[in-house]
Amino acid sequence: MRAVNLYLAIPLLLASALLQSSVVPTVMGVRPEIVLLLVVAASLSGGMEAGVVWGFIGGLSLDLFSGAPLGVFTLAMVLVGALVNVGESNLFSTSLLLPLGAVFVATFVYHFLTIVLFQTLGWSIGWGPAMWQVALPSAVVNTLLMPLVYFFLRWLTRLLRGGRELGW
Repeated sequence: MRAVNLYLAIPLLLASALLQSSVVPTVMGVRPEIVLLLVVAASLSGGMEAGVVWGFIGGLSLDLFSGAPLGVFTLAMVLVGALVNVGESNLFSTSLLLPLGAVFVATFVYHFLTIVLFQTLGWSIGWGPAMWQVALPSAVVNTLLMPLVYFFLRWLTRLLRGGRELGW
């Protein structure tokens, strides 16, 4: 992990978590999960190490700005950052559909993990409503927004690297 990644990841993920938890408007009844989008994009572009580091920073940022028990979002994001890269290594990484499919599946995995973690901590969350009324619309919204986030992150990384190819 190069230093520029942390210099990019920390402010970008902190700002995204703050925006996501406060002012980002709802779309289809859900808020776009900007942090999740960035973690998936970083994992696809930079590999498992980038996905895990971005997942840790992004999840911790969400934990700090939420009323949830500390660590729930951190653990879920770290696992998603790692799992996205495991899935990516088994597919054609040059496909333009990869980021779309990855974020769609990652959204369900993220929501599944957060539900399991909350239930482990004693919270009562209904599986049906959580998956159909929250996870599914979130997956659709995140999939629609993924091209913007994915190409923005690639552009920003190239800009910071002086036009060189992505290399995390």
